[in-house]
Amino acid sequence: MAKSASLPQRLHREHLEAVDSFAALATGVAAERWVVEPAAGKWSPAQVTEHVLLSYEALFRELHEGAAMRLRTTWWQRVFLRAVFLPRILRTGRIPAGVLAPRELRPAGTALDQAASIEKLRASARRADEELASRGRSVRVTHPYFGALEGFDVLRFFAIHTAHHAEQLPRGGATRPPGEAVSPGGRASPVAG
Repeated sequence: MAKSASLPQRLHREHLEAVDSFAALATGVAAERWVVEPAAGKWSPAQVTEHVLLSYEALFRELHEGAAMRLRTTWWQRVFLRAVFLPRILRTGRIPAGVLAPRELRPAGTALDQAASIEKLRASARRADEELASRGRSVRVTHPYFGALEGFDVLRFFAIHTAHHAEQLPRGGATRPPGEAVSPGGRASPVAG
């Protein structure tokens, strides 16, 4: 009988799978739809991708510079959120709809082209995975609403956050036709092969 993966291995796999799924969906967005908001006040695929990238950049700033994100909640709100919502999010893998992103994680709308954004996301996710793996249970980062996240909860939350935003990317008719890939500059080009 095969031994099941350890918790750290499972969480790292879950994180990278969430990023791969996000990247595949982002790659499938037709070039002409990349910067188009699906509805008034909703982020374009480029902005969704930029937001996820900004989340990784905030993680790196805290890990390397000690520059934590500013808390947006009072201590008693954090106690409530940590007791009620955080366990539910970590258990179900779902973030409630309608939660506003903190100002420093809101996209500026000056996203990189499609291919560069997706590659930067993949690279940031791999870097986060490696850095969090090396720190294991000792890692501690600040979430703007929950306060300190520790150990493997950090990686689990990043996987959930990435999957949450993958759901915001268009599907179906909003994707590029089979046989086309994203070339530098975010334009569709035929896939060789």
